[in-house]
Amino acid sequence: TAADVSIAELTQAGCRSLYRGDIWFSDPMLREGNLALLQQAREAGMTTAIDINWDPEWSVPDNHQQVAGRISLATRMLPYVSTVQSNESELALFTGLARPRDACAWLRDHGCGEVIVHRGARGAAASTAAGDWIEVPATPVTQVVCETGTGDVFTAAYMLLDALPLPERLQACCRIAAEHLQGSRVLLPRLV
Repeated sequence: TAADVSIAELTQAGCRSLYRGDIWFSDPMLREGNLALLQQAREAGMTTAIDINWDPEWSVPDNHQQVAGRISLATRMLPYVSTVQSNESELALFTGLARPRDACAWLRDHGCGEVIVHRGARGAAASTAAGDWIEVPATPVTQVVCETGTGDVFTAAYMLLDALPLPERLQACCRIAAEHLQGSRVLLPRLV
């Protein structure tokens, strides 16, 4: 719950960013907690980020009303979000728009600053707050060892490499995600 996180303590500890992954997986957080934390973090001067990842409700047949309500709750967070991270299919499901550029524009129109699009074998893209579209190619991999967590690795790298100019930052994130994907760098515990 939001009570488990103290923005004041994080600020005192020097935290300059707040990232909320898995926004769907706690009803109290989806209903109010994420919004409250993101708002407090922005008021404290932090950059904020969310991951619009797969909502399990998207897999339930004839669940349109439930899905629409959950998307509405998540959309309320966008004015307090500096960066949205997501892949193309999740962006399409969230916004109802098939073209990634249109989905990114929709998210920005609803308040977020920038959108980082994970594009798998096609690399990554960014839709900036100014409306620019930047694409970088994927880093080639020789073998796929573990796909699980590749987006999480990309997102973590993006947060940590904030001093780099955006195109170089995206390319570095693609390289690090590729290293994870092919197993040359273990950045997350492997699930057996």
